[in-house]
Amino acid sequence: MLALQLLVNGIAVGALYALAAVGVALIFWTTRVFHIAHGATYLIAAYTFVSLHGNSVLLALVGSTLAAAVFGWGMNKFVYRPIQRSRESFFTLFVASFGTLIIVANVISLWAGSGPKALPPPFGRVQIGFLQVTWVAIIAIVVAVVFLLGLQFFLEKTETGVGLRAMADDVELVDLLGLNRRRYATVALILGSVLVVPAAILTTYVQGLTPQAGLRIATIALIVSIAGGVGSLAGAVVSAILLGVVENVSTLYVNASWGTAVGFSVLLAILVFRPSGVIPRPSAT
Repeated sequence: MLALQLLVNGIAVGALYALAAVGVALIFWTTRVFHIAHGATYLIAAYTFVSLHGNSVLLALVGSTLAAAVFGWGMNKFVYRPIQRSRESFFTLFVASFGTLIIVANVISLWAGSGPKALPPPFGRVQIGFLQVTWVAIIAIVVAVVFLLGLQFFLEKTETGVGLRAMADDVELVDLLGLNRRRYATVALILGSVLVVPAAILTTYVQGLTPQAGLRIATIALIVSIAGGVGSLAGAVVSAILLGVVENVSTLYVNASWGTAVGFSVLLAILVFRPSGVIPRPSAT
């Protein structure tokens, strides 16, 4: 009974990880940038939501989404694009992204304090058979499914989505076709940033919020996206669910504080035996 309860909880946690990891995977898929500043986007969305929550939940949702989107746009325009224009290395982009995360975390700490922020969980729990599931967990799973299916539809059925896929397969081909590479990079940063918003909000309800949470979520998203298969959106989802499940179910055997370490150990083992990741992204043909 307890194992099944932990499994359901793990799927809900994994769903939130998936939203964060897919954003990182999407951005790398199209721009070749490991967007560690995704953790800064998480912080900006979460703190914006907490700040506006007392006025209106709807206002807080809109505000956090806009803040995340604007930050993603700004990262591309003012950080990544100038570095790429000077043809600096992949590692320069990574360091710039990591530095941005540290700066944002420190600015938020000065503005809002380093202490934890919390929101009262909405709606309580629902009894499903012998399982007690929080409404936050149910919402997390439903939102993740809706967002990920929506992303798949966007990538497969819209002109912009097809352009993003083309850019992921062959950047030079995009140029030859006369498509605007900068526009697609901007769309990828904005879209990837918006995907982390529900994860930031729902995790704040469950775990609270501190400025240090940005580095944690960025680390999880980066490791999950690599273990899933660099640039593989499906792989990122599967790895995220796996991490969430292992984190929770492992508490049957080890202290809860070791859950994340156990989950990362499983992902590391996957990479050792399958370096290409859980579901490698197919190469362009």
